[in-house]
Amino acid sequence: MEQRIVPVLGRHGYFVTPNHEYEDPDTGKSREIDIHALNLVSLYRRDYDDLLTSTILASCKNNHLPIVLFTHANMLRGVDAAMSIPKTGFPLEVERSGSSDSIETFLRLGNYHHYYSVHRVASQYCRLKETKQGKNVDYMADHGDLHDDLDSLIKAVNAEILEYKPLPSYLNSLNLKEEEDDINLVLIYPVIIFAGEMYECRQTKQGVIIRASNHIVFVRRVKSRVIKGEFFVDFVRESYLNRYLTVIQREFETIEKRLRSNRKLLRKNVMREMRALAESTTTRV
Repeated sequence: MEQRIVPVLGRHGYFVTPNHEYEDPDTGKSREIDIHALNLVSLYRRDYDDLLTSTILASCKNNHLPIVLFTHANMLRGVDAAMSIPKTGFPLEVERSGSSDSIETFLRLGNYHHYYSVHRVASQYCRLKETKQGKNVDYMADHGDLHDDLDSLIKAVNAEILEYKPLPSYLNSLNLKEEEDDINLVLIYPVIIFAGEMYECRQTKQGVIIRASNHIVFVRRVKSRVIKGEFFVDFVRESYLNRYLTVIQREFETIEKRLRSNRKLLRKNVMREMRALAESTTTRV
């Protein structure tokens, strides 16, 4: 299945690495994610000093059994101060006029990012498994191996975040008297891509409604030895992948415009964050 996904991502401008390795933060052992793909743009001419990157981490499921997600109203819809999204790099906060905002709030992601614009999200799922006894056919719900895929995705996100953490040697080499440093902001999209059927199940006043779906935002709550919090994961059917990539490209372009128009302010905030990291490193030593 990965062989079908790689060229689709490539046509949308992504540099793709199949079977990407990362370090499991709980065990310290090497693990693999099916797809690591990145698309980056320079925010200033073509110097590639100030960068914005879209990174897709994907698990590919050639599912023969239907997947059902149980959805509820998206409580983030219409909320101005957006919840944290998977991201890394700098700056992650923006100070201006004596106040400080998360990069999500500064970029006004609540107005256009699909995590906040979709009407419904899911936090539960199951796989429908068919069992036969003679002529009788029964269906049983289980999780299959999806739990492992979700666990792997979240750990891959954590590893991607740590990849952009500045090394002490880099912090020591900085001239902290400078007013600006390069922007390097990375937006991370964890995705599970299904070759087979996927359904949404919702409870209404009229009863339970089950219908086929191509894309559902899943909210995963994690509490492991190292990782804690809520994470967004996109569940997407392979046949819908082109449309999904168009959605996140549109978001990417909106973010790019806002970063470009505030480049000087953001560069100053990068240096502010670097100074804080350098000072904390010196204090620990």
